[in-house]
Amino acid sequence: MVIIMNDNEEKLIKEDPAPEMTPPAAEGTEERKESPKATPERGGSIGAQIGGIALGELTVNLITLIVFAAIKGAGLLKEGFSLAPVIFGGLLGTAVTVLNFLILTLNINSAINKFLALRGSKEMGDEEAEAFAQKNSMVIQNAMTRSYIIRSLLMIGVLVGAFLLPGWFNVIATLVPLVCYRPIIYLSELTKKKGRK
Repeated sequence: MVIIMNDNEEKLIKEDPAPEMTPPAAEGTEERKESPKATPERGGSIGAQIGGIALGELTVNLITLIVFAAIKGAGLLKEGFSLAPVIFGGLLGTAVTVLNFLILTLNINSAINKFLALRGSKEMGDEEAEAFAQKNSMVIQNAMTRSYIIRSLLMIGVLVGAFLLPGWFNVIATLVPLVCYRPIIYLSELTKKKGRK
């Protein structure tokens, strides 16, 4: 089963549609295998994926800081403009992006594990498995909807906070990591694919 996120977000979790199960055990012999747990797609741990995103976001923050410094050096910003809010805004945006990714990944894993627990370890034919998936797909859809709402509210809250505290956070520098999240994931996937060839 491949999960596709709301608003065409990246596919993050992959699970076989019909996990291999051993036939029912005879009395007094070993029991059947348990249902598998959901695992992150495309190899690598969640920590490695988060590390890649954080590295990409910090690179974007450095570029943002260089641009602001160049604009300030050219005298295009008001007198007394400080780069500290640019740094803090970029770090805040990066922290929220990493937190969003972590929330998304944990919610997907939790939803798939609930789905697999409902399925149990009994073997199903193709038609039976399809009927089960259609009947119980709301478990995953509801989890994805909740995750999307929570993550969206978090991003909006952070941007409002940055706007209300301009002495601490530059709104543009806070927004840049949030906007660059998807391109960073895309580039990360391209790099992994090229590395496998």
